[in-house]
Amino acid sequence: MKPDCVTLFTPPWAVRLWTDTRNIYVEIPAKEPGNPPLVLSYPHSENGLGKVLNLMRDRWTDSKPHGGYYQPPQPCITQPQAKLAAKGAKPEDREAARQVLVKAGILKV
Repeated sequence: MKPDCVTLFTPPWAVRLWTDTRNIYVEIPAKEPGNPPLVLSYPHSENGLGKVLNLMRDRWTDSKPHGGYYQPPQPCITQPQAKLAAKGAKPEDREAARQVLVKAGILKV
């Protein structure tokens, strides 16, 4: 992987969200490394969702990102065809592998 290759596309103010039938959960990373994250729960309702969105907006506002809005970094673009060709693989090899996967029922025609 190239040293300038980006593998994480979330901004510093991002939070992790998940839900079940009763609650919406928000995981806020700790400010200091080594500390556990803070997990908050809100009711699974319009009011709870509104509170989660307000929390997310407040985190964005508190972080004061330069330039105002998130500019996602450019992902690394790999050339798998070129890599395979450099290793001696031919297009016929790819088609043969595809046929094997179809025969095994992994791919559908």
